[in-house]
Amino acid sequence: MDGLVIGLDLNDDYTQICCYDKEKSWTIPTVICRRKEEEVWLSGEEAYAATLLGEGVIVDKLLKMAAKDGTSTIGGIRYGGAQLMVQFLIQVLTLAKEEYGTEAISQLVFSVPKIEARLLKCLTSCGDYLGVEEKDIHVVSHTESFMYYVLSQKREVWNNQVGMFDLSAEGLCYYEMKVQRGLRQTTVVAERERLEEGFSLDILNTAAGGKMADRILCSCGNRLLQKKLFSSVFLTGKGFENRDWAAGFMKLICNRRRVYAEAELFAKGAVLRAEDLLREK
Repeated sequence: MDGLVIGLDLNDDYTQICCYDKEKSWTIPTVICRRKEEEVWLSGEEAYAATLLGEGVIVDKLLKMAAKDGTSTIGGIRYGGAQLMVQFLIQVLTLAKEEYGTEAISQLVFSVPKIEARLLKCLTSCGDYLGVEEKDIHVVSHTESFMYYVLSQKREVWNNQVGMFDLSAEGLCYYEMKVQRGLRQTTVVAERERLEEGFSLDILNTAAGGKMADRILCSCGNRLLQKKLFSSVFLTGKGFENRDWAAGFMKLICNRRRVYAEAELFAKGAVLRAEDLLREK
């Protein structure tokens, strides 16, 4: 395999990159900055730093802007959402290219919360700028990434139903996957539900807020997991990086179930999809 095989999880909070069969991965804020005096672009933490020093103008919510064909004016120049997204992706992919000493990308799969027409067009048509042929760029939803990641695990992990809670700055989502066995074939079905009980991650900064968040998740867990046979439950998203605040919820979901925390689940699911696309069968 000549080029990199990359899975890239995109959301408006942060972006994660994984390369197939490589150890290193990256998580960077989904923001871009252009220096005031020259057309030099910075992304992630570098963008925040330049903005704090007054050297640049920062733009966030890049997915929403690309999906809605929005614009942003920087230094008197009007940029479209698709232009800003491409600039951001150039910066992001440079991290992997420089780390592994190659410009070649054999397969690139984006994972996004949900598929939207304008965003899909933006991501699949930016190959010329990223150094990837259009036929080698694919976009999947978080639900499909979840499915690919889970099915790459041992059979006992997904033999029955699988649940997943994704807690991020974008809100709280619940995913559920089940395997339906027939006489001739096996079908896998996965669904995503955005939960109304979502809360701001800022409340986790206080003990009282953490207790309230724990009670909210316990209520969700009781409603979604009761009376069903689960092989496993997964946790992902920034909110679950530290789970000390969720003692009650952890006790609930760990009762006779395997529980896994995987911060890069969507990016890893995307890279597994990318590798699968390179197979002949």
